[in-house]
Amino acid sequence: RPIITGRGTGSGSSVSIIHSFKSPRIVDMTPTFWGLIRTPKNERNMLVINHHIKNLATHFEILDNHLANRDFIIGKHLSMGDISIGTGIYRYMSLPIKRPHYPNIENWYTRLQDREAYRDYVMIPIS
Repeated sequence: RPIITGRGTGSGSSVSIIHSFKSPRIVDMTPTFWGLIRTPKNERNMLVINHHIKNLATHFEILDNHLANRDFIIGKHLSMGDISIGTGIYRYMSLPIKRPHYPNIENWYTRLQDREAYRDYVMIPIS
């Protein structure tokens, strides 16, 4: 149950984006990460990995659209939603893959990177 208040819980709301983004990110990020980072190159199943990379692109397109008029997930200020989703963004941005251009995510990611705590506690080596 969401603890965040003041933004609604309907489709397209900040709370909705936080909850809808977490599950697919895990479902598609985990096999992508493990497949590319933790699996020896000669053992990788690129059909499966590419399937999950494509799914991630769909999820990130939704997030990019959500961030179109926001500095952070909920609005003008950092929130728990940014922390939760921001950890996955770091992992995604660290993967050795081609990514579509997401200008709103890239701007948001830069704002996260500007924060010392994000750099110190999130931006740690992924392998």
